[in-house]
Order: sequence, then structure tokens, then C-alpha cells
Amino acid sequence: LPTAIVAEDLGIEESPSFEGARNARSKIRMRECWQGKDWSLKFAEVTSQDSLEKAANSIGFPLILKMAAGVGGLAAEVLWSRGTVEGAYDRAKAKVMRGMARLPDICQGFAEDDRFIVEEFVATDNLETASQWPSELPQRAPYFSVEGIVFKRQFFPVAITDRYPRRAGCVESGAVTPSRLNPDLQSQAIHITNDAVGLLGLRTCAIHAELIIDSSGNLRMLEIAARTGGVSTFAPGPLVS
Repeated sequence: LPTAIVAEDLGIEESPSFEGARNARSKIRMRECWQGKDWSLKFAEVTSQDSLEKAANSIGFPLILKMAAGVGGLAAEVLWSRGTVEGAYDRAKAKVMRGMARLPDICQGFAEDDRFIVEEFVATDNLETASQWPSELPQRAPYFSVEGIVFKRQFFPVAITDRYPRRAGCVESGAVTPSRLNPDLQSQAIHITNDAVGLLGLRTCAIHAELIIDSSGNLRMLEIAARTGGVSTFAPGPLVS
């Protein structure tokens, strides 16, 4: 965001754009940009335990609660039922406070935006039909990433990376490329990412998009960051065409 602000002040067009950077920085603004899209998720802004409980009643279970400006799954918690909602807002804030003490650089976004967001948690049980995953590799996760470049508002896909299962519920653990997803799903993922990037208003930057395959075999967009991927990627493969 600071880079986008400086670029705007200097009249440099080869930047994300201030509005695009703001939208990509906040998971709440991001969802607002994507409202009405069948690949997006139901969501609600959360600023208190009361607003969390109201959101749970509206969206239904399961849910995932996370920081609006969070990265790497920090302080995220899956809420499986009404019983897990009790005290969840205070638990999330406590996790962030501990994180800010241990990892201030990663948690700096919370100083800019201390809100949380709750989203529908996507059910996934269709993975085996979607990919060919080698038995010698660790079990893969039901979500994956699209890496790319936006130049003058045009999206150029670079690679698709499969992901290893998250640790401790929501902590990322690694990625591998080239993707084993079938070509049709890869094509759909690139189309959805292109649509999502345009709605955010990003102009020129790297992007890292995360999508998930739901239990019906449909792709859902989890989020986009206006940067390169932050998790290690193994077995480099060819660029996507």
C-alpha cells in the first residue's frame, strides 16, 4: 500500500493503483468487490462477539474467522458449530496480540485494520477427480494458487501451484509446481483469477491468488494478494501457456 501511495503521488502508472492496493490489502474490501460472483464466498465483517454471532446465524456453519488484513492463516479459526463460536472473537484477538509480540512485521496489517472477517468454510471432498497426485508426495490440499503478473490492467498467468495440507488447522506448509490439476480446472482457475483481478482494480503488479475446489467440483476464490507467493515452491515446472 505505501508503494502504491508513493506511485500515485509521483504519477507512476506502473503500480497496483491506490484503490487496487487497498482492495487487495483488505479481505473485507476484496469480498465487497466480488459480491454477486458465483465463485466468491458469503462473508460478514466482524468487530465484536455480537457481530460474529449475528454473522454465524446469517451465513450458517461451518465458518472461518480471520483477520481482515491477515497473512499466512495467522489467528484464523474454523468454527464448526454454534458451540465453537462462543468466545471466538476474544480468542482471535488474543492470537493476534501474541503474534504482534513475536512476529511484528507479519502482523503489522492489524495495526492498519483491526477488523476480522467471517466467511463460509468451503466443504471439499472432490479432490481425487480433480487431479493426478503422485503417491510419493505428501498429501495435497484441496486448494491451490495461481501466480501471475498484471501489466496495465491485463492479467498474465505465470504458474499454478498445488499446495500441501495446512498445519494446525490454517497454517500454510508448502507448495509444488507444475500443478497436477486437470487442464480444464486450470483453465477455469485462470479465467476466474482474471475476472477477480479486474474487479479489484489492480493495474500493474504481481499477484498471488488462492482458489479451492468445493464438494461439487466448482472453483471458489479464497483471496488474492498483490504480491508474489510467500510460501516455498518446490520442483519448478514450465510456465503455463
